[in-house]
Amino acid sequence: MMTELYARFENYMRSLNPQPESETLVAGVSGGADSVCLLLLLSAYARENSCRLVCVHVNHGIRGAEADRDEAYVKELCERLGNVTFEVFHEHIKELAETNGITVEEAGRARRYELFAEVCEKYGSSRLFVAHNMRDRAETVLFNLFRGSSVAGVSGIRDEIALLNNKEITIYRPLLNVDRPEILTYLEENNCHYCTDSTNLANDYTRNRIRNLILPEAEKINAGAVEHICASADDVSEVWDYFSDEADRLAKEHLNPGFLDLSGFKDLKPVMQRELVYRLICEACGRKKDIGRKHVLSGVELALGESGKKLDLPYGVVLRKEYEKLLAGIMPDEVENSKNDDIINEPLAVDLNKDEAEYRAGSFIYVVLIYDNARSTDGVKLDFSDKTRVYFDYDKVLALGTEAEFRTARDGDWFSPFVDGRKKTISRFFIDEKIGAVEREKMLLFAAGDHVLWIPGYRNDEGFRIDENTVKIMEVRRKYDG
Repeated sequence: MMTELYARFENYMRSLNPQPESETLVAGVSGGADSVCLLLLLSAYARENSCRLVCVHVNHGIRGAEADRDEAYVKELCERLGNVTFEVFHEHIKELAETNGITVEEAGRARRYELFAEVCEKYGSSRLFVAHNMRDRAETVLFNLFRGSSVAGVSGIRDEIALLNNKEITIYRPLLNVDRPEILTYLEENNCHYCTDSTNLANDYTRNRIRNLILPEAEKINAGAVEHICASADDVSEVWDYFSDEADRLAKEHLNPGFLDLSGFKDLKPVMQRELVYRLICEACGRKKDIGRKHVLSGVELALGESGKKLDLPYGVVLRKEYEKLLAGIMPDEVENSKNDDIINEPLAVDLNKDEAEYRAGSFIYVVLIYDNARSTDGVKLDFSDKTRVYFDYDKVLALGTEAEFRTARDGDWFSPFVDGRKKTISRFFIDEKIGAVEREKMLLFAAGDHVLWIPGYRNDEGFRIDENTVKIMEVRRKYDG
């Protein structure tokens, strides 16, 4: 039946694809009023435009006979419509929730969307349709506000969103601007009944209390309360989109795997500081659940505070301030905060009598070559700009009379990065270069006794330079072999 609602729905669909002929549409249908209304609209549209329509129903294995009733009804409705392919899945959501330590509601939603994605891929569809309505959006806005949400949460349910990081599948919500009374009217006009989920009637869940108690009271204050909440959410969404684009730009400059680069961080607006810290925390935790405003504010305070401080977060994640970095990880020593990955348990002694030798340290191989200086002018090019290698006067190294080795830093280590021979302790070098404690512990040095000859990637001792009197060259280079 052609109605005003269908006319608006058709305009919406045409805005998505002006030439929809022969495309495949996938819809998630529970059997409730909203999803049944959506299925009727899609069925009529698919018939008019020669589209293939697939209905996906998930039986969560929670409500027993009632859930079986819903499944049977959706299947029968698809058969009655005649142009809908029915796909059904039977799941054990309670067990899934217990296994993953999340609520039944969260587990159900996550599994549904995984199955929706599977069906989309099976039928080669890039578009999934679900039946959230205006009231659902208002409910979500209030739910997020009550629990302490970001700006993104206050925008409520969005119309289009990428599905499970799969950029080829997009969720659409055609009924997001349609209120429940209009949906019920459409079903009545089409002589179509629907199933009622008894769990939605009980006020045991927060969302149910908002839906059944708070929103009706709000409408007593203002009959247009639901519509006004959604209109405000639209405004917030536009602001969030603008803000998010700027946050994405700054994230490219500051966010790295496992850490936030704090150079220039203090000059950012507080709202942007909070957003970058929030992204860092969520990435480290692997989820957004339980990450609240207090965690973000504490993270910003840590980022602006003294180096060496740390903060414990949910899921065992630790934030740690190390000079110009805010590190995030399960344990500080697991954070990928540098290019070094060459941890060793014992020093690697270097045989200075071998012309060529290799020494493995973690994902790196250190190669030590000893050759005549004549080779440097006979087809062998010395590259002094390459920080992965260094050249020494071999005889000067031998003159130290101390075994050379690859090892981590020790108390008393020093080197001379100055041509006049002045000394500098390695601990002072670490401080000046703002190298944090975590990175120091895993950084490998090339040393002879407490005299450090080379800090790979940084500096070498100037006292072993090659000159016109050099007979043999010792070349030490590091290469990745992960």
